[in-house]
Formats: sequence, structure tokens, C-alpha cells
Amino acid sequence: MSKVNQTSKQRKQQSSSKKTKAKVSRSEHGFWNETKENVSEGAKIIGNELNTIGKRFVKVTESLLGTVQNKTNEMYKYGVEITNNGNEINDLADHIKDDVTLKKLHAHKKELAEKLGVHLYKLVKDNKNKVPENLQSNKELLSFIKDLKKADKEISDYEKNRNK
Repeated sequence: MSKVNQTSKQRKQQSSSKKTKAKVSRSEHGFWNETKENVSEGAKIIGNELNTIGKRFVKVTESLLGTVQNKTNEMYKYGVEITNNGNEINDLADHIKDDVTLKKLHAHKKELAEKLGVHLYKLVKDNKNKVPENLQSNKELLSFIKDLKKADKEISDYEKNRNK
């Protein structure tokens, strides 16, 4: 009887153990379902937050790219403007250089004319304030006249080339 009692006790314990295991497995199953729901909700929240952050990032990126594009366009415009201004400055510098060259040529012509005048004055003064008869054969006077004509031609040629 003791065997029968043991087996009956064992059966009761086994049955009780199975019921406990069933309760535990049901409660474990509930735990895992709840955990699954919590993880799903957490994933949804994180997904929504990432979506919001992503949208903000896209807006900021678009804004920055728009700003970069605008600044690049402005820099290009300024570069073109600087180039145009540089070309204008070069043109003005060339014009000023031409003016300076012309002034030098005119100054040289004036100097030659003054020398011619002084030489002619001396010839007249040395001839008792009368124009000498051999004036057209005076080599120095002819040299001054030749130099003066040459200076006139240089000025004329320079002005023609300048206007091209």
C-alpha cells in the first residue's frame, strides 16, 4: 500500500506540477505577449521620432543647400562683376597710358618748336634783326624743321592707332 500511496501521491504531485507548469507557461506566454507589445510600441515611438527628426533634417538640409546655392550664385555674380570691373580698369589704364604717351609726344614737339624758335631768333638777332637771306639753307634750322615734322607725324600716327 505504500507503493500505491506513493504513486497516488506522486500522481497528485505530478498533476499539481503540471498545473503549476501550465499556469507558469500561461503566465510566461502573457509576459512574452506583453513584452512583444511593449517592444512594438517602443519601435513605433522610435520610428515616429526618427521620422520627425528626419523631416527636420531634410528641412535644414534643403535650407542649407538653398543658402549655399544662393551664396554660390552671389559669388558668381560678384566674380563676373569683378571681372567686368577689372576689364574696365584695364581699359581706363590703357586710355590713361595713351594720354600720358600723347602728352609726352606733344611735350617733345613743343620742346622742338621752342628750340626752332630760339634758333630762328638768334639767326635774326645775329643778322641785325633782319631775316637772313640764306635762311632756307641753314642746316640747323632745316634739322629742327625736319624733327618737328617727324614729331607731328608720330603724334598723328599714334592718334590713328589709338582710335582703332
